[in-house]
Amino acid sequence: SRPRSTRSDLAGRGGAAMEPDAPLDYALFQLSPRRSRCELVVSCSGRTEKIASGSVKPFVTHLRAAEEQAAAQPPQPAIRLQLDRRAAWFSKGTLERFVRFVSTPEVLEMANTFDAEMSQLEGARKIYAAQGTAVGATSGAAAEASAAAADITK
Repeated sequence: SRPRSTRSDLAGRGGAAMEPDAPLDYALFQLSPRRSRCELVVSCSGRTEKIASGSVKPFVTHLRAAEEQAAAQPPQPAIRLQLDRRAAWFSKGTLERFVRFVSTPEVLEMANTFDAEMSQLEGARKIYAAQGTAVGATSGAAAEASAAAADITK
């Protein structure tokens, strides 16, 4: 499912919504218990605002820091993006544009294709690694492993 933009002030502090060009303290992807969905929350000067919710996959596919944190063991309940020091480009508006970008059907299709190809490559790597570590394997067994590896990469 596609991430969707939302505009709700989570901090409960009165006033207008956070300005799009306000430099952020951090952005937080709050993960669902199954870690397949998230809410994207941004924080600026003590105020937080939810700007999107949806599948984690498009975000993780396009953000190396998020990908690294998502793969961490033990799993964390949230992925936090924070710069060492404030930067004008790290703003609510930048993240809103990012959400729109990763939400386009073409980008979602590309992410799904990328994931499928990576799964196929990982499967082939495991088969070839097992084939290389099999001591005393007959040439017939090696041929079967090669055929299985070829099948998984189709």
